[in-house]
Amino acid sequence: MQNRQLVGLQESCKILGNLSPWTLRGWAYKGKIASHKVGSRLMFDRAELDRIIRESERPRIARASDPSAHEARGRIASLEQSTEQNAVGDSHIRGGAGR
Repeated sequence: MQNRQLVGLQESCKILGNLSPWTLRGWAYKGKIASHKVGSRLMFDRAELDRIIRESERPRIARASDPSAHEARGRIASLEQSTEQNAVGDSHIRGGAGR
């Protein structure tokens, strides 16, 4: 059996960045986060809280001095160009210019 570190509702809310207890209860009852009912207390496994934090991570924005920033700008430009080409190519579907 696993050795679980169960954390109470209030402490879990603090770990998740001062999340509202009502929000965390809602997530638990909707199944967004696994929970345990111990007597009348709602408890959360610390590993589950860490999973929520990991899954909500947003990528950092690359700075111009980063080597990866140039690569990212190239991908964005390529996506924008293909989107523009698709919009022009689909103009006949929307009743493009001249109709």
